[in-house]
Amino acid sequence: MPTVPIAISAERLARYCEETRRRARGPARTLAELTAVETFLSAMAGPEEKAGEAYREATALLRRHMEACRDELLDDNAAALVGAMEKQAPESVTAVHTTLSRNGFQQAMARAADRLSPEQLDRSWVWARSWCAEAERCAAEASGYPDAYDFLAAGIRIETHAAMKDLVIFLGERVT
Repeated sequence: MPTVPIAISAERLARYCEETRRRARGPARTLAELTAVETFLSAMAGPEEKAGEAYREATALLRRHMEACRDELLDDNAAALVGAMEKQAPESVTAVHTTLSRNGFQQAMARAADRLSPEQLDRSWVWARSWCAEAERCAAEASGYPDAYDFLAAGIRIETHAAMKDLVIFLGERVT
């Protein structure tokens, strides 16, 4: 079977990463593209290439660009969380929560918390606790069973409850 020899210089890869970051529609897409390139390099490189300086340089370059994308993504999500807390919008909290890992959500929350005053954090915590308490009350009433919740029957998305609960936990550690 014929093979396709590919030579990737650090300069070409750096240009590719920069072009990808410029043309992509946001840091999440850029990160996905760069992750695909990293996976491709890892899968296609043989043991000899992986042992070489060029491979280590290329993967280090990719990781730096990917880390910059992750950082931008966390900043974007932190800004979205600040807006969600200011507007008291559970669905906006959910939108961030569902796109990130639990650790990513906590990192975004930490950045958001750094942008808010202690009073804003306290107001957000009170709001989130109240929202969760009301959601749980409605879900308990809709359940028909003691000590059980039926969020679906109560018209509450479980994802929203999970996001708000994580918000309560995080803020509770910050304000108490």
